[in-house]
Amino acid sequence: MKQLIVHMDDRSTDFLKEIYKDLPNITVVTEDMPTSELNELILAHDRVVMLGHGSSAGLFGRARGYIISEGNVEALRKKDNIFIWCHASMFVDDYKLSGFSTGMFISEVSEARYCGVVTKDNAQLEINKSNRAFASLVRSQINNPVEMIHECCWNNYTPEKMDNSSVVYYNHCRLQLF
Repeated sequence: MKQLIVHMDDRSTDFLKEIYKDLPNITVVTEDMPTSELNELILAHDRVVMLGHGSSAGLFGRARGYIISEGNVEALRKKDNIFIWCHASMFVDDYKLSGFSTGMFISEVSEARYCGVVTKDNAQLEINKSNRAFASLVRSQINNPVEMIHECCWNNYTPEKMDNSSVVYYNHCRLQLF
């Protein structure tokens, strides 16, 4: 399977590199590019994995705009997709796309505070553990259908399996399959 990875170069989301590290048959996009060029890449791959920071309007690019947005919807409609960014599920739902997606996803201490999620004594440690566990689970299933990725994360990325982490609970509740 040829996979396109769209993951802007950003230290705060480096933990997501675990998902695609050393995978064969991948193309990794880390810098902004014109929508038409990105759509050509999307169409040339079997699966599109989109990772990083974003909003309901799309996946943020390196500049102030979006790398994945409304302009990519028609190309994405024809693909097997994984959408991992804050509020990705709203983007997927708004455009009636399909795939595995996250809602608001706490990956930084500031996001936990913003969302009112109370963490343990060492918030950064709790969030780092959550980030690593999630990325590892997605990685373990990355060559499987998105339904299996969702099922694996739903069954294994749980508060009970992660020391009753409030961050994991928050994120787990927002994993979706469309």
